[in-house]
Amino acid sequence: MQRGCVSHNHIFFRERAIDAALQARDWQEVHRHCAHLQNYTAEQSLPYIDFLIARGRTLVQWGERGPDPAGLPRLTALRAQAVECELNFALPSLDAALAQVASPSAARAG
Repeated sequence: MQRGCVSHNHIFFRERAIDAALQARDWQEVHRHCAHLQNYTAEQSLPYIDFLIARGRTLVQWGERGPDPAGLPRLTALRAQAVECELNFALPSLDAALAQVASPSAARAG
């Protein structure tokens, strides 16, 4: 019999892996971990997981393409959702991306 682990461990691992890959600017790894989370919860969508995936993918797009006015509404909505749901861990990365709009030269340097 194949043994797995408790369901929340899959979620916690992927959450931290997404954050580590974002910090390392390893966009492919962010995509990979987001896809794993999406597949793992395919039968039952969970708002928290949906947020993690959306945040990861949005920050990847921002990281790959730089500050994009077209992506600003999505980024702003994710930040508002994080504030509303008290997902404070997500605020630094979202705020950093939003700060790039105010200072595009910082985006190129970082």
